[in-house]
Amino acid sequence: MVTFVINLHSGIPNLALAEPFLYPLEKEGKLQLIFQAADNLPDRIAMAAVLVRRHLERLAYTQWQAVFLVKTGGEQRHTYRDSISGQLLLIRRLFLENTSINTKPSQAYIIAIDQVNEDEAIPAIQVSDVYRDSWELDTAGFVRNEQRFFITEAQLQNLDQLWRNQVKVSADTIVNLGFQRLPFELQESVNKATQAIAQAAEQYLDPQRIDFSHYALTRQINYIDADMVRQIYQTFTQRFGALKNDPTRYANFSPADLLRGCISERLGIFTPDNEQLYRLLRFPLHTRGYFSAIPTAPLYPVAMIANQEDAIKQLARKNYTVAIDFDNAELQQAIRNYLEHLHNTEQRYQNRVNASPSVSLPQLDNKDCSCNVTLERSVPAPIEIGFLRTNGDLYAWDTWNQQIARHLEEYSLQSRKKIESCIQENQTKQSQVVVRDIPNLDERHSELERSKTTLQGAVAHSFIANHGSVFNWYNFQREKEELFKPKLFSRPSRNEITWLLVALTLVMTLPFWNTYIYDIEIGYQLFYYAIIGFVMLSLGLIAFWLAKRYYHRSFMKLLLSVQEKALLLRTQIYDDFERRKDYIKSLCQLNIVRYNYEQLQNARQRRTETNVILTITAANSPEHKDIARQIMRIFNTDEQSMTATMRLDEATTDPKPELPVYENAVYTPTTFLSAKMPTEGIENVRIENIPIAIKHPLAKLATRIVLDRDKIYQKKNLTA
Repeated sequence: MVTFVINLHSGIPNLALAEPFLYPLEKEGKLQLIFQAADNLPDRIAMAAVLVRRHLERLAYTQWQAVFLVKTGGEQRHTYRDSISGQLLLIRRLFLENTSINTKPSQAYIIAIDQVNEDEAIPAIQVSDVYRDSWELDTAGFVRNEQRFFITEAQLQNLDQLWRNQVKVSADTIVNLGFQRLPFELQESVNKATQAIAQAAEQYLDPQRIDFSHYALTRQINYIDADMVRQIYQTFTQRFGALKNDPTRYANFSPADLLRGCISERLGIFTPDNEQLYRLLRFPLHTRGYFSAIPTAPLYPVAMIANQEDAIKQLARKNYTVAIDFDNAELQQAIRNYLEHLHNTEQRYQNRVNASPSVSLPQLDNKDCSCNVTLERSVPAPIEIGFLRTNGDLYAWDTWNQQIARHLEEYSLQSRKKIESCIQENQTKQSQVVVRDIPNLDERHSELERSKTTLQGAVAHSFIANHGSVFNWYNFQREKEELFKPKLFSRPSRNEITWLLVALTLVMTLPFWNTYIYDIEIGYQLFYYAIIGFVMLSLGLIAFWLAKRYYHRSFMKLLLSVQEKALLLRTQIYDDFERRKDYIKSLCQLNIVRYNYEQLQNARQRRTETNVILTITAANSPEHKDIARQIMRIFNTDEQSMTATMRLDEATTDPKPELPVYENAVYTPTTFLSAKMPTEGIENVRIENIPIAIKHPLAKLATRIVLDRDKIYQKKNLTA
């Protein structure tokens, strides 16, 4: 069960000093403290309803109860707003009947902090008229002061006077036989008195003559409204009419007391609505001794309600008073230990924030990511094509182009495979993580940031946009064949050259035919023509050589263009391979640097977050130290002598910065109770003389806890 403690008291002395004592219950999820800073009571209640609704929305279906801390004291300025019953009405309207809270509490407790009572049976009504009227309103539902109530004391006395003036019962009148057996004169008197009292009561309780703004708790809620006054009048007339038929009550009957009883059923803390909803625990916060100063006292009942359901079940009545005695020596020792450990914790955490210890981080070795593989430089031999036309030249051309295409493809494939091997090798390097101590995170972070910027530029420079493109050699081959085939088939054959030379020789010899040498010897003739034929043949051979040279140059130019294209493509593949090697190398180094940089970045972020948490945690210590010092001042302890002996030893319980304050035992004073104190519950708690064992650590500080019937705030009817 979750217990919501809602503080509606804007000035409880030292209440903030008590919150650390309840941290264990908050840690167990049994307690939620709601202390709002709103100036007025309605706003405090409305804001508490919102917070309770939000908390319940985050939980599965669970039972819950509410404890409201309210005040009563001599500084009250308004009878209705400052009375306990007025505060109960606001709680009921603004909290318990709030439609935004889907589930209703299993029980609502009111702890009234009473700062004026000096005796448990006598209210200090002499403190102020407002306090007296509030107390009277709470206990009797009535206010004596005629300026503060809708019906005056004089009007009530007038009702009694109307009855006494009309109804006079003598000693010899028989009253036990009913109204009809009374003497006629007495019946007439009773009827006249009844009519007169009814008319007077109707006039007094007329909503039209009552200014309900005098009883406003808020702009929308009045302590007394028209419906309530009508209900009081209806109840009064019904009971007064029933009394007419019971003459045995005539002698001592008081219409004023009857009306007071009807009013008390609608007003005060003992109305049926309040008795059904609330249990009232009054805490008399006396002004003498340590009792008023020890801040844990008002929250002892809170701890019992939240942690001791079996004990609270013993509260059969609706109103109790709480009395507590403390073991002051043990409390002082616990607070002294508490303060010392808070001081040690604060110093230790501040040292951790200011120091910059080395950090062990997973890092990659900054290895050389160079890839040592190379490509073969073999190139297909160039094709040889002669001047004379022979069979197989076209086949040789096709075969040569196929070799070039296959070479380029294999070269490209070899490049890709070796690039993949480089990638795998670098991936292996990037997976070899080792844990290293980094002595200075900031310096190493700056160094890696510079390296990362440089390597990012190198990666961008060596990046290849058309990575993996393949040149279609066969399209290029077909383009060149359109030039190659005409030249190939325009060449002469061997026989054609032979006959061409013979014919050319003969034709060129004819101009040198000489008829004048017929008479010369045949030998001279043959020599002459041999010389002529040789010259002509030589000229033909020269022409053949020139033609062959021309054709050869033309073929070689074409073949050379093909060869140069193949070399260009091969060079591009090689250059791309080298650039990819550089790219992979730079990328590998960048990945290594980036991994190390990210690890340092995360470490610095964690350090920053840790320092923030440590700073916040260290900041919690001064607040709690101040609480401890204020408690020590209550006991007039020499703080200077105590703090001078503080030692920077390890605390018994080191706080965890990632946890809320209330989950860290170092901020809970009961953590440092003396070891000699009992660990189990004590038997010194009594609820109306019934012993109850309390197991909460707070109980170790109390020597006596008594819950007894409240003798001040108890149901009563006041007479004039």
